[in-house]
Amino acid sequence: MAGMQNFRSALGGFNREDVVSYIEYLNTQHKAQIAQLNTQLQTAQEALARVTKNSAFRKKIFIANNKQEDVNNINN
Repeated sequence: MAGMQNFRSALGGFNREDVVSYIEYLNTQHKAQIAQLNTQLQTAQEALARVTKNSAFRKKIFIANNKQEDVNNINN
């Protein structure tokens, strides 16, 4: 988060241009941060999908191997 901003004084408060410029700056920074976080989220979701798919595949292999061992034990 940005630190305190010093605004020029104006009659009746702060200089409007300073305040508007600062709000626009914060808005731009916020949008950039959201974009970065969305990219990180998408990357994490893709990694999770790969891990989940890999895990399901390994589970199927494990089950198939156990079934094969059961068949081999019955035949012996």
